[in-house]
Amino acid sequence: MHGRDRDPSDDPPRWWTWAIVAAWLLIAVRIVWSQVAP
Repeated sequence: MHGRDRDPSDDPPRWWTWAIVAAWLLIAVRIVWSQVAP
């Protein structure tokens, strides 16, 4: 993204993507649980 030819060392960190995925999973679980729980 810096004008280079896809340098493998220029890959962005993956921790933030996993953090977003985990957050969405937690939100989905809470929504489903609130729907199922009495």
